[in-house]
Amino acid sequence: MPLTESADAWVSGGPSALVMREYLAPVEGADMPFFPPTFAGTSKGDESSYCIDPLKDGTRVCLIDTVGSQANRMEPLFMVEPYSRLVPQVTITTDDGQTRNLCEFGHRAGDAFLRHSDIYGRFSSALEAKKGGNDEPLAKVAPTSLVFGVWDSRETQVKAPRIVSSVIRAYDIEELTRSAQYFPPVNYRTDELLGETNNTADNKRRSEEGFNENPSTNKPGGILARGGIRRDVVVNLAALRKLSGRGQDAVLRKYILGLALVSAMCATDMDLRQGCNLTRDPAKGDPAWEAVYPDGKREKVELDCKQAMAFAEESAAAFGVGEGGSGRFDPEMAKATLKSKRN
Repeated sequence: MPLTESADAWVSGGPSALVMREYLAPVEGADMPFFPPTFAGTSKGDESSYCIDPLKDGTRVCLIDTVGSQANRMEPLFMVEPYSRLVPQVTITTDDGQTRNLCEFGHRAGDAFLRHSDIYGRFSSALEAKKGGNDEPLAKVAPTSLVFGVWDSRETQVKAPRIVSSVIRAYDIEELTRSAQYFPPVNYRTDELLGETNNTADNKRRSEEGFNENPSTNKPGGILARGGIRRDVVVNLAALRKLSGRGQDAVLRKYILGLALVSAMCATDMDLRQGCNLTRDPAKGDPAWEAVYPDGKREKVELDCKQAMAFAEESAAAFGVGEGGSGRFDPEMAKATLKSKRN
């Protein structure tokens, strides 16, 4: 069934979600180590570590990229051609010349950078409209806030769940460690330079400034994924069908669906961090999409970036992409907000 016909059914009923599994591998090879993110310790003084969960079968699962991090990687896709034509381009500039696109705001329509700008009025009105059950105004000014979710926790308290979510995990992992030793380029301990010292505080300061030899031992050294690396994507059709356009629900939903599908399939950069550059695992084939129904039935769906983009362009034209705009961040407004919080 063509995507346009399937979408007509999806936005009115049918599957609870579209799900996709994509198998990945380090660029160095599937049998090579790579580096997950480290997270701060739970107690003061704890060293940062990987997020690893043990399973009952004795294997362990490691978090490679969180849902929030994946969203922040996918959203900037809409800043570049041809995808930028699908959403309004909104930018805000600071007095010192920094300019940012709305697709870079971590809190989207609820971000402090937007709230303290001279163009926030129409975004505030759109959030208020959503609070009243009308999602169309928000889709006109900040559609990615509906695609990736938003929580305006500081003003209207409006929440919009993510329509698309993605997470990357590694399975049956083994942890590695690494050690290193720094040697300064000259001997600073000579009398002509810094001289010898047995004072602990002095040695600590010298190490901090790079004047001393500095060993680093048994630090996190990456992992091996014996069970592979997998990216799991969910397009929440049940949540999509709750969007209301006050008379043009289907048109609104298909517009947001098109953006969700494009973000899920066309954002391909997997250079996540130093030591974690991933690609699709050719041994596991192309990503597999399924429609999952409320009764648990699963149905294979053929989807790719080209199809998603064609559908998104058609849906955007039918809905009418909202106007973009540029604004200025108002530091005095921000200072007034901070001052009010002290009182």
